[in-house]
Amino acid sequence: MQSEATHASKDDGKSDRGSPPGGIAIVWCSLPGLLRGIGWRLLIRVLFFSSVITLLLTMMQLYLDYRRDVQSIDLRMSEIDSGYRQSLGDGLWRLDARQLRLQVEEISHLPDISYVELREATDHAVPLTVAAGSRQANPPARQEFRILYTNRGAEQLLGILAVEATFDRIYRRLLDTAAVIMVGQAIKTFIVSFFILFLVHRLITRHLTAIATSLRGYDLRGSQAPLRLERHQPRPADELDRLVGAFNQMYARLQVAYCELEERESKVRRLVDSNIIGICIFDPDRRIMEANDAFLGIVGYSRDDVISGRLSFAGLTPPEWTEADQRLLAELASTGTWRPSEKDFFRKDGSRVPVLVGGASFGELRHQGVAFIVDLTERKRAEAELAHANRVATMGQLTASIAHEVNQPIAATLLNAGNAVRWLARQPPNLEKTRQSIDRIISDGQRAADIVNRIRDFSKNAPARKEDLEINEAILEIMRVTRAAMSEHGVLAKMQLSEGLPHIFGDRVQLQQVILNLIMNAIEAMSEVGEGTRELLISTSKAEPGGVLVAVSDTGPGLPPANLARIFEAFYTTKPSGLGMGLSICRSIVDAHGGRLWATPNEPHGAVFCMLLPLGENFLEDLESSGA
Repeated sequence: MQSEATHASKDDGKSDRGSPPGGIAIVWCSLPGLLRGIGWRLLIRVLFFSSVITLLLTMMQLYLDYRRDVQSIDLRMSEIDSGYRQSLGDGLWRLDARQLRLQVEEISHLPDISYVELREATDHAVPLTVAAGSRQANPPARQEFRILYTNRGAEQLLGILAVEATFDRIYRRLLDTAAVIMVGQAIKTFIVSFFILFLVHRLITRHLTAIATSLRGYDLRGSQAPLRLERHQPRPADELDRLVGAFNQMYARLQVAYCELEERESKVRRLVDSNIIGICIFDPDRRIMEANDAFLGIVGYSRDDVISGRLSFAGLTPPEWTEADQRLLAELASTGTWRPSEKDFFRKDGSRVPVLVGGASFGELRHQGVAFIVDLTERKRAEAELAHANRVATMGQLTASIAHEVNQPIAATLLNAGNAVRWLARQPPNLEKTRQSIDRIISDGQRAADIVNRIRDFSKNAPARKEDLEINEAILEIMRVTRAAMSEHGVLAKMQLSEGLPHIFGDRVQLQQVILNLIMNAIEAMSEVGEGTRELLISTSKAEPGGVLVAVSDTGPGLPPANLARIFEAFYTTKPSGLGMGLSICRSIVDAHGGRLWATPNEPHGAVFCMLLPLGENFLEDLESSGA
């Protein structure tokens, strides 16, 4: 980096050892540039400070001179009193007008005396008066002296001597003194100021200019020589040497940091270009500024849409996810990270794609962010297939119960049909009894059809369909399905269903699958208990600030405390023949509804599975913010 710094210093001056005339000439030539920098501000401040100091010192000196001159006038008045009183008394005693006039004129010619008057003290109508000089209306100094004469040991008042003094000479002399001081100090101040400017330029500003030129021309991508200043190096090193050393150290660190940044950027670029996951960069307005092919493939847009600025998170996000996005963006602005969360994106053709989105902000001002997007279409399809398989497996376990449920209305139908035949065979036929039997046949047939339809709807792989539903009704339907299984294993079922519960928002079949799984798990767990009562308690209640709590309690052997948190993990099971998918699927279903599923020990033994279901989409966030 020596090149630009050296050239800049050479342009300002050959060296500190150059002759003063040459240096002054260079400063004079570069004066316009200096006056555009800190030089003119330095000059103005030196001139202002010097002018203020000069003015204060001049005023102080003038004040002292003024006091000295005024004291000299007072001293002169005292000298007049002591030097002329005796002779004036003799002249008045003799009434020697000529002598008195000479003495009065002599007093008037003394310095700063402007007017002298001697008046005889007598009762005559025309007293003797002798005056000399020009009388003023308001003299700055005036004194009167009593003229006494001693006659036969007694003092007698003969007259009054009035003396007036003027300050005109004092003022003229003070003005002359002030003018000389101000002109002399002004010349000295200007010379000293320009000399200071010259020294500052030679010692500081030209080197600062060289450093600034070096900084402007610094290129992180090229190899640069260390910064050096063209000057006689002082011993020991001064502030400029330390500044240059700091800059050279900073340059070295910048080179290392730039190399590391390039390497890191290269790695990030390889990650982006690998298209393993979707990656995009967005601004504070959520406008997507850059995206890789994986992200464009997920949303179905082209790179031209990104370049044109038409692609943004606001346009990709369905309306029901807007509020959740606002909370995540606020979290991104405050913490710098966007927690991974599931949501939907609109594709270009208007269809929806489920995605997992996470991100972070970068830059000191956090003015940009990067988002990582994973397509969840295949995972959602696999989850749906697993859920369907789990439902089918569960229905397999309920085969006996299903047969029992269907056999009851079929047997009742056959019985009522036989009754109807007998009532018709009578003479005369009993048509009223026959009609009642036929009505019961219709009712039993409808009951059997409802059971078959309910089992068919539960077991088929239908898409999720959320709607307002009454949770107690859904539980009662499942309890009818599991009645035979509980009877076979000697399980006593109890229900504590709260009345007046608000409707929840969810898919009836999926939520019934969760309840069925929890009931069947409880029945299977209690079947291992040899002694004691096998009780199954299903309760519902209202949860604050707005939701419904469903609890399934059993009196089985309970859950292992060491692995209580793992029971909802996929493929984790405590049953010898279990797959470990039932509770995992149950939690996925509850999470998809915006609810929460957890387990706690039951007292004195057994387990309690709790399911918290929302009334709306934002229930869980409101519940967590309230500390529930």
